[in-house]
Amino acid sequence: LSYLSTAYWRFTPASERSAIAADLEALLWGMLEEAETTSRRSALFSAYRAAVSTQQGVDRLLSIWQQRTKVPGLPLFERDYIALAQRLALHEVPNHDHILTTQLEDIENPDRRASFEFVMPALSADETIRDEFFTSLVQAENREHEPWVVTGVSFLHHPLRAATAEKYLLP
Repeated sequence: LSYLSTAYWRFTPASERSAIAADLEALLWGMLEEAETTSRRSALFSAYRAAVSTQQGVDRLLSIWQQRTKVPGLPLFERDYIALAQRLALHEVPNHDHILTTQLEDIENPDRRASFEFVMPALSADETIRDEFFTSLVQAENREHEPWVVTGVSFLHHPLRAATAEKYLLP
């Protein structure tokens, strides 16, 4: 599933991605519905969440985050809702800023809360805010939590943001 995500987002041209997106999402969701174990459903849901690029898929993720739709046979936890909020922000759904602030308020684990708060600027729809996040990484103290930095930079460089991310490559 990890290879699938990499192949889909990094090695498939955008034009081809849009041609296969609905089929891929349907395949992953169908497999999730038929999975026999919770661990397999969890892995398939993570892959589904990562692969979503159609409006129907984004709408489903939003409905799941809003707890209006359930993932069949899979209880969701704080980390799942964090990942959903981050994906929704990448897709710039309406009110995505509200989704991020609401999710931040709902995070009970202090370490996850601090990490989420750190990467929030990298998820902004405002390119200026993303640029400020990137520039802040010049200061060593802002790179203290390396996994947070890696996550933030991965959001900056997500294929959905490829057009605005090239300027970050050389620095």
